[in-house]
Amino acid sequence: MSAKKTILVVDDEPDLRETVSMILTESGYHVLTAADSAEAVEAAQVETPDLIISDVMMDTNLAGFRLSVEFSKMEATANVPIIMLSGVYKEIPDLPSPEECGLPVAAFLEKPVKPEELVEHVRKALGE
Repeated sequence: MSAKKTILVVDDEPDLRETVSMILTESGYHVLTAADSAEAVEAAQVETPDLIISDVMMDTNLAGFRLSVEFSKMEATANVPIIMLSGVYKEIPDLPSPEECGLPVAAFLEKPVKPEELVEHVRKALGE
C-alpha cells in the first residue's frame, strides 16, 4: 500500500481550514494546517507536503500569492504544486490570472468550493 500524500492547507479562517481538512482526510490524504504564511513556511520545513492549498487573502490582501512565490524559491517546496482558493478573486474586474502574473499555481478555485471539485483538482495536481 502506498503512503498517504501530505497536503498543507493554509487559510486564516478556522472553519474553512477544518472543512477542507475534513474533506481531504476523508479522501485519504494526510493534512497539515496553517493559519498564516509564517506557520505555513514552518510547517513545510518540518514536513514537506506533496501539495499546498492556500487562501489568497490572509494577513495581507495578496499573502497567498506572495506565499506561492516564496514556496517556489524554497528547495523543499520548489516543485510542490499549489492550489489557490479565493472568495473574491473573480469579483475584482480586470485582475490578471495567476498564469498571466507568472505565479507557480496549478489551479485557482473560487470559495466556496464543492468537495468533489476540490478533490478532483487535488487528484489532478498530484497526478493521480
